[in-house]
Amino acid sequence: MPKMSEYLHPVRFFRRLSREHTGARELAAAVWVGIFLGALPIIPFGIAAIVFVSHRLHLNKLAGVAASNLCALPFVPIACVEVGHFLRYGRFLFELDRHVLLDEIHFRLWEWLLGALVIGPILGFAGALLTYIVVRSLRANRSTDAQPAES
Repeated sequence: MPKMSEYLHPVRFFRRLSREHTGARELAAAVWVGIFLGALPIIPFGIAAIVFVSHRLHLNKLAGVAASNLCALPFVPIACVEVGHFLRYGRFLFELDRHVLLDEIHFRLWEWLLGALVIGPILGFAGALLTYIVVRSLRANRSTDAQPAES
């Protein structure tokens, strides 16, 4: 639990926050959670949900929130709506006009949720795998650089 004095020094607070639970597996899991929850249609509550789930699972909160930015509008939500529409009707939604987007918003939100349950885990797995590989390779390079060269 951060002390009250850390809130007065934001640089120290973010440094500590970014270093908590920073194993390669923990960071990959935080990225998966961030991307999966970021793909869901819970826009006003997305960051709060990611921080809550990351806290409960003892994952890096900063990594989860940062990874959720991958799901920013418009690409991932449109892909989720397309996949959800395909799951419901067996065809893709090719017309994106005012009527389809605004007048039928309740259908699009349902399709977004359905599509996010497919796209979110897949995109989250890709992000987690990439994070795991990068963190492991960076830490391997750092440990070989720290060893003295034999002569």
